[in-house]
Amino acid sequence: MINAAFIMLRSPSGRVLLLRRSSEGDHEGEWGLPGGKIEEGETPEIAAVREVQEETGYLTGHPGRFLMRSVKHGVDATTFLFPCDDEFEPTLNSEHTEHMWVLPADALNIEMVHPGVVLALKRLRFNEYEVAEAIRDGDLASPQPFENMMLIDLRVSGTGVSYRPKLKEWVYRRPENYLTPTFLRRVAGMPIIYEHPEKSILDSRSFSQQIVGTMQLPYIKGEDVWGIARIYDRETARELTSDQMSTSPSVVFRDPEVNYEMELDNGETLLVEGSPSYVDHLAICTKGVWDKGGDPDGIRVDTFNDSLDRLSRRMTTYRIARSVDRLAERLDRRLETMKANHP
Repeated sequence: MINAAFIMLRSPSGRVLLLRRSSEGDHEGEWGLPGGKIEEGETPEIAAVREVQEETGYLTGHPGRFLMRSVKHGVDATTFLFPCDDEFEPTLNSEHTEHMWVLPADALNIEMVHPGVVLALKRLRFNEYEVAEAIRDGDLASPQPFENMMLIDLRVSGTGVSYRPKLKEWVYRRPENYLTPTFLRRVAGMPIIYEHPEKSILDSRSFSQQIVGTMQLPYIKGEDVWGIARIYDRETARELTSDQMSTSPSVVFRDPEVNYEMELDNGETLLVEGSPSYVDHLAICTKGVWDKGGDPDGIRVDTFNDSLDRLSRRMTTYRIARSVDRLAERLDRRLETMKANHP
């Protein structure tokens, strides 16, 4: 993974500075932003300022702000937006051959603009929903700061078979009850809280003390329901990016007939869930049922580097998930047999 940082310099007229890459590096002939690799011990912002000075001879005297972060094609790139006093004439080094000051809307129509620059130019005008869509689609990293909040990708619920250690039972959550447009509409806007309340659903006291955000953009990812959440609590936002945590949904079944239990071959109990009558909240927790026995993985946090230790944990989770999938397949066959014998 290459860690890089860039700066979009914007003049008082709204034009931004683009540099054309030379044959010294990759993407020869494309228009890009000044910036480059982050060196050991540097923060992204320090690296970006250093690279701008090396590539243009310009040292900005104004504070900048975070614009976006993306992790794609082996590059973890952070881009900042900095104002400048005028459209200066840069002193280019050998990494670039020419420059231009251009309005963002016009820059999108120029041939051979680097794809990352195209995304950064579009990000200038993104609203919060468009940023959430870009995170969902993998164009922007999760999490992503935006105004007074942080947008982050959370798992709302898994499907299939998992195990509830506290209740000492297996649970089967049918995909057809969750992987639907109707269920996505039901969970849009639901509260995000830190840990489950004492009761199964929120009351006014637990709502006021525990809510940290709301669900903005739920979507289906594989056999799970995920969603881009708006986290407003700063302490929670910091913890989500520093600790490996997960999520747990609170679902309510008012009709007892939609669920039923069955005994497995090994004597353990399996609860087969029907469609929930109510989805109350999504809790951030240290471990969730839908981690399916693996490490906490209900929160997508794109990191600078995928260490061997993290890769090992993912492989362990994969092996556990495969064994759970095989149990789900046996359950499906058993349910089909039951339906055939009791039409």
